Amino acid sequence: VGMILCTLYLIANEVGLLIDLSQLKFLEDDYLSMLPLSKANETEIAHLNNTQSELKCCGLLSYRDWDYNIPKSCLCAENSMDPCVAAPRNSSLFIEDQIVLIYAKPCLSIIAAQAMKTIHIASGILMGFILLWVGSIASCIAILCQLNKKMETPKVVYSSEAKAGNYTSLTEAPETEIT
Repeated sequence: VGMILCTLYLIANEVGLLIDLSQLKFLEDDYLSMLPLSKANETEIAHLNNTQSELKCCGLLSYRDWDYNIPKSCLCAENSMDPCVAAPRNSSLFIEDQIVLIYAKPCLSIIAAQAMKTIHIASGILMGFILLWVGSIASCIAILCQLNKKMETPKVVYSSEAKAGNYTSLTEAPETEIT
């Protein structure tokens, strides 16, 4: 009964996790409420700068989200395999007579993809636990059913010959002719 209740709890968590996939829209809305990024508070900017450096992206929907105050976390590494574009001439990163490259990819799609991947991994692990518990419950039920079956067992009969040692040796082989 305890295992069945635990399994029902795990199934409820799995359903809740799958419902959270629809909540992903709220994550995107939360990030989009920060626009324009040049007017976001310091905590949000620090978080976005860290995210941009880690994910090698710039802005939420594009680098234009920063208006012209593009942070250094958007700067493209010299040998970057990620797509880069030239920073606008009137941006805070622009240097006279030099082309400054910034990441072209927006961050919001990468953040949403990472959140989906995390949810899918957690969902897979939880589904594995559920299957393990269901298998365990099925095994327990099968064992309990076997225990409840009444099987006829043969009666053991003791004889006086068995106690006297009326046995022949198994090690003595009959003599046979080898040709």
